[in-house]
Amino acid sequence: MINHEVSVVGWGVENGVEYWIVRNSWGTYWGENGFFRIMMHKDNLAIETECDWGVPLLKEPNKQHQVHKQQQQQQQQYKCSCVKKSDSVKTHVHTPEPHTYIKLEDIPAAYDIRNINGNDYSTVNRNQHIPQYCGSCWAMGTTSALSDRIKLMRKGAYPVINLSPQVLVDCVTANNSHGCDGGDPTAAYSYIYENGVPDETCTNYLAKTQSCEPENVCRNCDPSGKCFAVQKYTKYQVTEHGRVSGEDKMLSEIYARGPIACTIAVTSAFEQYTGGVFNDTTGAKSLDHEISIAGWGVTSEGVKYWIGRNSWGTYWGEAGWFRLIRGVDNLGVESNCDWAVPAAIH
Repeated sequence: MINHEVSVVGWGVENGVEYWIVRNSWGTYWGENGFFRIMMHKDNLAIETECDWGVPLLKEPNKQHQVHKQQQQQQQQYKCSCVKKSDSVKTHVHTPEPHTYIKLEDIPAAYDIRNINGNDYSTVNRNQHIPQYCGSCWAMGTTSALSDRIKLMRKGAYPVINLSPQVLVDCVTANNSHGCDGGDPTAAYSYIYENGVPDETCTNYLAKTQSCEPENVCRNCDPSGKCFAVQKYTKYQVTEHGRVSGEDKMLSEIYARGPIACTIAVTSAFEQYTGGVFNDTTGAKSLDHEISIAGWGVTSEGVKYWIGRNSWGTYWGEAGWFRLIRGVDNLGVESNCDWAVPAAIH
């Protein structure tokens, strides 16, 4: 009986036995990090009986249509901040920070996590506002930056690890962090330092605040609808975390260890951003929103900019990313940033 769908992604040979390499959809705690190998040529489990394929068609998005939708959808998003900052939340810094040993003249004029020697080390793009509005930017920005650092640390090796922001939404409480009502990015990294966090095949993003209990940290459900906590799964941790501010120190930190999470002000113009180097002229510096800074560059006219990743979906900005003028603390981006160093994965 054929009763389950998987994707066949490759093949190989071991001890003379040919096999298919297959991806399942039961989480990375199942099988070989969510994958499995199955004998080839024998129609084992009927895997060679009925398969489907499709060829993707890529089209340029209709930007005018998207801008109109963006204005309608985002006008009321920032009645209040989704970031809470406090110096009372403890950092854990154990080694010299990069700005103490990297010379500015050794830092390149351009750096982009999405293209380092032709390799893309960025992880998944996110949308914090679906399936409903949730002020979880503080969990999104921190997990995106840390997931990118893990991919960098592992040199892009399989599997790509996307940390679960939902676990932070449910479990981080320091500095009055409260899930969809906002939280502290430093507290997010402190929680990971102390407890670890799974990837999101343990807990998908739900855009709502739940209780912090084992079933909401790593869950599985059976066909009857009964759900239960998974007992054995991988927790990803950090060896240290801290804060960084100022253009030069941010450059050193990103160049040495990867993306960082930063707090910015949100203006109506930023909400409606569709591309180019953004330059706020209102002087806004309020602590409204958390994003990740993943690189920098210089335009042909000599304008310096940061490369940032947002969490408002790929229909916003430059496929979910943005460029922001650099060196003048625009939107307060150079004042409040957090970093974390991922622990080695065995």
